[in-house]
Amino acid sequence: MLLYELATKISCVSTLLYIWFNTNVIFYYYEVLFGNPLNVPAHLTYPEYLYSLSQGEKQFKKFFFKLISCYKCVGVWLSLLLTFNQDVFIVYIGSLLVYEVLRFFSK
Repeated sequence: MLLYELATKISCVSTLLYIWFNTNVIFYYYEVLFGNPLNVPAHLTYPEYLYSLSQGEKQFKKFFFKLISCYKCVGVWLSLLLTFNQDVFIVYIGSLLVYEVLRFFSK
């Protein structure tokens, strides 16, 4: 049972990381929900776009945008949200490994 729970948590975190950092799904859902497209260059993902907006902003906003544009940082927080026991480290490392494999094979 423990192995199944770990595999489920690792796959959830790595899937969310992949969707957030390697797709433009945010742009498409924004256009579907609100009816107008975001004015974002096509070569940028949403985290890259947010980070480019943070240049020259106040310290907290700049820190927050840098935090959500780093896959390792987001991976820590997602792992903490899904796992509140000693398995956080296993879920974090496993999800980073699966995320890197997904990125490698998606090229």
